[in-house]
Amino acid sequence: MFVGAAVGIALSHLPGLPMIAGVGMGIGALTVAMLGLPLTSVLLDSLLLAADGVALMPLVIVAVVTAYVASAHLAPAKTEVATVEAAPPLVTK
Repeated sequence: MFVGAAVGIALSHLPGLPMIAGVGMGIGALTVAMLGLPLTSVLLDSLLLAADGVALMPLVIVAVVTAYVASAHLAPAKTEVATVEAAPPLVTK
């Protein structure tokens, strides 16, 4: 979350983006990239930003959804593991 805040502060120098909005978007985006839980990421971000959390929620939601889709798209493909079938039981007479 700290790294997300640092990246958000670095990106807050873009025109029209206040620093608190950059911090919120960075925290939300990095949290969802690490946890993979978009609703939790928005909730944590809103709680951390206190009074500004409600006003910035639309920007945070857009950042979280974008980061979630990007991380899901860039994730390595899951490979199937070959299962070993159990040998038939030995019958003794």
